Amino acid sequence: MSDFLYVVATRARSGGATGPIKVGVTSNLRARLRTLQTGSPRQIAYFAIWDFRDCGSAAESLEGAFHALQGEHRLQGEWYGMAPARGVRILDLYFEQSLVLSGACTREEFRALGITKRHFPDFDPLGRPCASAA
Repeated sequence: MSDFLYVVATRARSGGATGPIKVGVTSNLRARLRTLQTGSPRQIAYFAIWDFRDCGSAAESLEGAFHALQGEHRLQGEWYGMAPARGVRILDLYFEQSLVLSGACTREEFRALGITKRHFPDFDPLGRPCASAA
């Protein structure tokens, strides 16, 4: 079972993040990013991370839904041609819909859940603040 759902994005030359993106799950954020960076010709960084350590298989379920429903944007494997913010918004909507439609909670209860999501557009690939964010 994976603890984290993530969106990895390409670091833009001008700063910030750009596509393509990769949506995936892991239990070890640092090791996963190092592995992905080895296979990428461009510098990449986490754009967003959801912490699902207390939510069973939610990370895998959301990742699977994204991969199944965003096939038209798939470039290769688990890389997608879209802006990082769009990928994050899609995942947020899938998560909300899956809980509400399953009857697990109402929309109001979902918004009160407080699932931890962190955005890192101003961080380097190892999660340290960039000079511009300090």
